[in-house]
Amino acid sequence: MEHTKKIKERLERGEPLPYVAQLNYEGIKYALTLTKDTYLDIAKKENTFVMHEWERDQRIKLFGKAIAEYLNYCLELADKGLLVKELRENGRFKKVSRRRGNRH
Repeated sequence: MEHTKKIKERLERGEPLPYVAQLNYEGIKYALTLTKDTYLDIAKKENTFVMHEWERDQRIKLFGKAIAEYLNYCLELADKGLLVKELRENGRFKKVSRRRGNRH
């Protein structure tokens, strides 16, 4: 796919991607709650609660779990037609921006 190829080329050149993501803070809370046990298991295995001291694959495991739970939350909202409703009515989605590559 041409679009995927262009994204890969930008990343290889070290260029940031445009940051147009929106966050759902209720989804973040949900993901953190469901990720707590994974965090505690890894901390016990690594003998420290300090994440930057963990093996890289353990950090990837934790962040992967959190991201997956967040996406599951958002997918559930989208499937029920609540994603746009929350955005419009509750203002729960906040646009975040990055200094470089900002589209806003």
